Amino acid sequence: MICDNLAEGREGVDIPVINTVDDTDIPFAFHYIAKNIDKDPRKTEGCKCVGVCKPKTCECMQRSSIKITKDGKINLSSGLPDYYAQLLFECDKTTCKGCQGKCEWRLTPEKFNKRVELFKTPNAGWGVRSQQFIEAGEFVAEFVGEVVTHIQQEHRPLEYAYKLTTIEKTQIDIFIDPYKYGNITRFFNHSCFENLQPFRFYSSHRDMTRGSIGFFASRDILPGHELTIDYGGDWWRSNIKDAAKRGGKLHCYCDWVFCIAPWPGKLQMDYNDAHKERKRILMENHRTLLRWKQGEKDRQKKTVEKREAN
Repeated sequence: MICDNLAEGREGVDIPVINTVDDTDIPFAFHYIAKNIDKDPRKTEGCKCVGVCKPKTCECMQRSSIKITKDGKINLSSGLPDYYAQLLFECDKTTCKGCQGKCEWRLTPEKFNKRVELFKTPNAGWGVRSQQFIEAGEFVAEFVGEVVTHIQQEHRPLEYAYKLTTIEKTQIDIFIDPYKYGNITRFFNHSCFENLQPFRFYSSHRDMTRGSIGFFASRDILPGHELTIDYGGDWWRSNIKDAAKRGGKLHCYCDWVFCIAPWPGKLQMDYNDAHKERKRILMENHRTLLRWKQGEKDRQKKTVEKREAN
């Protein structure tokens, strides 16, 4: 173990750093932060609900095209939210003076609270591995970094940044860049069968030229599984082209069987077989999750019975 806690107490849980592959240390220029670095002012008007927020009267609920389930997850009944077309406006203590963000229309925690570890992978640098069950639709983490314009971004490595929005009047692109200042999401690796999806949301402000990016579980995740995202076809095409110009080749080191850029000798399936394998894994993981949830209920029941017996 390299260190006990990458976050140095800034989050709700410790994030251990483990390297059993080589002697590489974590990036020396990286500084862990829990909130975005953004110097621009923001508007802070949310809903004006008093007490319990209700769908017919709560402005935050009405403005949201992403919906939250009663058990506090993103509603996936209609499929995965569209990153560019859908938004979530959640209630928060700084924007909603009535409910103070204590109502049911709240998805994100005050601090990152998932039990994960940063670990060195054999071929893909650093990665993030879950140490707990995470259910599909569950919020995992906010993407945190420096909020910069495309002009500032020109002088930075682009591979870590996420485009947040474009200000229409000025055509200025806004990015969140975690290259030097960021949180655990900076280390999410790519997978061609990713288990996290990004979405845009507004919480502590309502400034539409800004916003936040979060990641939720797009499928059930088991302990020991790496947390991964899809870097996107544009990213791969651009970087494959750049590698070719330098006389090299870029390979994807995910473990999926239908890969965008498989390394030489990597086992691959055709589309139909890969689709069947995907369905099998989804069902198997879900059954495992259900067994775990039932086990938790049984343990809680026994604990209550034991307490009452005493």
